[in-house]
Amino acid sequence: MDIPVLNLIVGTIFIIVMVFSFVVFMTSYQSISDYDKERIERESTSIPEIFRGIYTAFGNWLYWIASKAKFIYNIQPQNISLLGLGLSLLGAVFISLDIISIGAIFITAGGILDILDGKVARERKIIRKSGALLDSVLDRIGEIAIFSSICFFLTKKGYYTYSVITALAMGFSMLVSYVRARAEALGLSPKEGIMRRQERIFITAISLFLDSILYYITQKVIFLPAGITIIFLGSFITSIMRFKKSYEELAENEKKKNNEN
Repeated sequence: MDIPVLNLIVGTIFIIVMVFSFVVFMTSYQSISDYDKERIERESTSIPEIFRGIYTAFGNWLYWIASKAKFIYNIQPQNISLLGLGLSLLGAVFISLDIISIGAIFITAGGILDILDGKVARERKIIRKSGALLDSVLDRIGEIAIFSSICFFLTKKGYYTYSVITALAMGFSMLVSYVRARAEALGLSPKEGIMRRQERIFITAISLFLDSILYYITQKVIFLPAGITIIFLGSFITSIMRFKKSYEELAENEKKKNNEN
């Protein structure tokens, strides 16, 4: 079977399944835990109000999907993180081989496991700093692999400008995480911005799925370059917002200390 045909079939089936799942979730009044609802509500505060309802609906849906993977709760959180990395790496391999539909499935599964590792740790009351560090490092490795494979894929297709934009998107995505980690080490907790890891994974996966269908029809890659550009711009803005907020808080704290002295 030709790769474009495989992408068309797999991409179409997966999108139909996901749309059906979302409709079932929205129409059957399924519920998630109060903690997950509160977390989504907190995260949505940094989203522009016009998109907040959509973000909340999709967030509830993703947590609902994650909650169905009952077998995962028998696995140690750090092993869930390792499994998530493995799926992300597999996704990167398939993208490099032009099988972007299957690559998107692995990326989506890895993203769901990224939700579950922390969720399992909280519910089983085995939260550890070492686990949080491992999770953060593995997340970055997974993202580097995914962005690198997309860069390679776009270069093969002749989209050289978007290959550069992909490299920039990867750099600023890392900067978003770095600014937060550095600020937290200084006693702050910056969560501003609209392009966190979960948004980056979601946009990447959706773009890959849509292009797996469209490429068969047009022989062009359209959604992935658009998605990568959105990630680049969003990550750039988010990193600046977090840096600005953190810098201002630190400067204000220093000013207060100087006035007290």
